[in-house]
Amino acid sequence: MRLLRDRRRGMSIIEILVVIAIIAVLASLILATVVRAKKSARKANCISNLRQWGIMWEVYTSDNNGYFSEGTSATGFPRGEWVWTLAYQYNEKPSLLICPETKHRRGRGPRARQVEHLVHIDTMRSRATQFGGARTVFDFPAHPKMAQYPGELWLSSYGQNNWAYNVKRTLQGRLAEYHWREKDVAWEASEVPLFMDAMWPGGGIGHAPWAKYEPPTIQSEWVNAGHEAKHFVIRRHGRSVNVLFFDGSVRTTQRPLEIYQMKWHMNFDTEAWKTNTFADWIK
Repeated sequence: MRLLRDRRRGMSIIEILVVIAIIAVLASLILATVVRAKKSARKANCISNLRQWGIMWEVYTSDNNGYFSEGTSATGFPRGEWVWTLAYQYNEKPSLLICPETKHRRGRGPRARQVEHLVHIDTMRSRATQFGGARTVFDFPAHPKMAQYPGELWLSSYGQNNWAYNVKRTLQGRLAEYHWREKDVAWEASEVPLFMDAMWPGGGIGHAPWAKYEPPTIQSEWVNAGHEAKHFVIRRHGRSVNVLFFDGSVRTTQRPLEIYQMKWHMNFDTEAWKTNTFADWIK
């Protein structure tokens, strides 16, 4: 009889706690797996976006004797001239403008130039910054012939290598003779960046003035549009960003430092980074 009563007693508190602990561990493992899977999916989606941008540039250059646009349209911001140049190609899929990892705008909180405050993507511009960050979008004027209302802003989180432009003279301090101008470049096209994850519509990393080359000291650091390297040296997909190259290939960097090892313009020194000091998070 005593043995029967013991069997009916049920689980002890200790046994229940052990079961709860096991369930909690399993749940955390499953959650971590789900989070990683979602991140991988967003990264793959971003890579797909960039491949489609590569196709759009291929179509544009094929229709223009192999040349890129001149970077001098009436956008008022040459670093983002591509936004209007390719507008009619991506108009049916505006989602291509935004990396799926950037679901927010950058809020105007304290130290907004150094700290990336995440606010809702529909936040008014008066409460958000124009520039973006590793996890946030930037804004720019909508194409006037495609805008739904005056003053409309479009959002994006990709930027172009502005040395690609087919410029006729110096543009924003970038020497004309260093520009690639056409898509079929003599240099190995798989090493020349064209388009990538960014916190500004574009930039032309160069050796002079120093602002164009100066590395950020912290993640998502913003100074002004002239600090070209800081637009791209970010960590968006883990430690990496996705990059579309001139040959149409898309690769993921392993660390932010790789941005400085790419051939940005025709006279760019890909070994110059060895003589500079970089923050640990970039290396």
